[in-house]
Amino acid sequence: MLVNAADGEYLEWLLLSVLLQPEVHGMPSKRWKWIVRLIVVLIVGIGVVRMLGGARPTNLGVKNGQLAACPEKPNCVSTQATDEGHQIQPLTFDSEQDAMVAAVRDALAKFPRTQIITDADGYFHAECTSLICRYVDDLEVWIDGEARLVHARSASRVGYSDLGVNRKRVEQLFAAIQAN
Repeated sequence: MLVNAADGEYLEWLLLSVLLQPEVHGMPSKRWKWIVRLIVVLIVGIGVVRMLGGARPTNLGVKNGQLAACPEKPNCVSTQATDEGHQIQPLTFDSEQDAMVAAVRDALAKFPRTQIITDADGYFHAECTSLICRYVDDLEVWIDGEARLVHARSASRVGYSDLGVNRKRVEQLFAAIQAN
């Protein structure tokens, strides 16, 4: 832990010295320089992706009985998608709509690193943040009282593939709702 600015300046100097002149500190220069370059590129890359991809989408919400369509990328699932790669089955319910709203609210509140942004008229928008890289995904839930269905859409803001994270999130959400 840094105690004062002088300690911080010394550590910065030491780090720069090690990075710029690894051989002075007894480190093999070629291998060390490549490792350091790789680490710097990874850190900068993650920072750029987070900085560029952090904006909240403007197309969220229910419009004409539909959640936003998934993009062409495989990092989105929706109960209203028609293609197999993005499609996931909606949850049916027999209870009162108010009870289902409460069950969805309760399930979302228990999800780790999830913040409910919108909770209005049977529609929820939540932001789910990944543990390590702090990427934000958007999770939408809409309770269609007429059709007695719970629709959901989960999409990554950045990147191409999500390695199945959004599909797993919706499956876990529906399981948590059913458990209530």
